[in-house]
Amino acid sequence: MSDLSPGEQEVTVWATDLGGNSGSDTVTFTVVPLNQPPTDPVVYITPPGPMTEDDLICVAAGSTDPEGGAVTYEFAWDQDGTPTGWSSDTVPGDHTTQGELWTCRAIATDDEGAQSTEMSASVVIENALPSYTSVTLSPSPAYEEDILLCEPFGWSDPDGDPEGALFEWYVDANQVPGAQNATLTGNDFDHFQEVECLVYPDDGVDLGFPVTGYRDPVLLP
Repeated sequence: MSDLSPGEQEVTVWATDLGGNSGSDTVTFTVVPLNQPPTDPVVYITPPGPMTEDDLICVAAGSTDPEGGAVTYEFAWDQDGTPTGWSSDTVPGDHTTQGELWTCRAIATDDEGAQSTEMSASVVIENALPSYTSVTLSPSPAYEEDILLCEPFGWSDPDGDPEGALFEWYVDANQVPGAQNATLTGNDFDHFQEVECLVYPDDGVDLGFPVTGYRDPVLLP
């Protein structure tokens, strides 16, 4: 009777003995439907391009219960394919490192314990941009025979990458070709010209936003 539909059912049974005598009986009962699992959730991780300091938040949504019951979500996280033990929807940013692959697995459960198919989403922790807080251009005042020094300060890199810098020099707002070091000699500027230095923090992967040394009028020797 496995093909009976849910709802009230009536079954009649007839029996006949060897003497030809027969009889029947009818039973009325209700078939209770099997609990159906919730529909599969939609899963994604925010932010979509996380860096080292970003918290990873797993969002699971969209599951419904065919019987109209309440639906809850359970989470699990993998790091580079290995389970981590994190069971909340959030992994703090201080537990992630540049280049790691993080996967959130989510499953929907109804109020009777039936579960959906496990769904997942993954992100790779991207390189965080380095930064400087300031730069000085010395000496000040500067003369034509001086060697100008562009010196950045306040290096910071959330990934812990070693400090590096890329330099650009400008004289009267025109970039000096080939000048990519921290110093500039008087061969590249003249008196009464203004010199400016741009420093890009460089962690070996990406360049951060530049900081600028002030324009310095070069005086007569």
